[in-house]
Amino acid sequence: GAWLAVNGEAIFGTGPWTRAEGLTGDGRPVRFTARRDGSVVYASVLGPLPAGEVTLVGTGSDWSVVRLLGTTTPLQVTPSGGDLRIQLPASPTPAAGSVFSLESRR
Repeated sequence: GAWLAVNGEAIFGTGPWTRAEGLTGDGRPVRFTARRDGSVVYASVLGPLPAGEVTLVGTGSDWSVVRLLGTTTPLQVTPSGGDLRIQLPASPTPAAGSVFSLESRR
């Protein structure tokens, strides 16, 4: 219940994105959902986040704001080809899974 209280917006009122799953740069599984209007994509990283940064492989770089659900501050991102490198907060909350919201530039 606690995870859903923080990350529920990635589940409720969403639908499929252009693809359902992917990986981080270090091989962690990622699951994708999107708001029905397509303005936000949610990337759910399964397992604890690494220290420092995480790379979402093949998500593109056309995102205006990226944030970790449960926090209010947008995260610094660096496009890297078709990947997106996300600088993590100094001390991310340990969790079995974390969700990033990727807001479209549209």
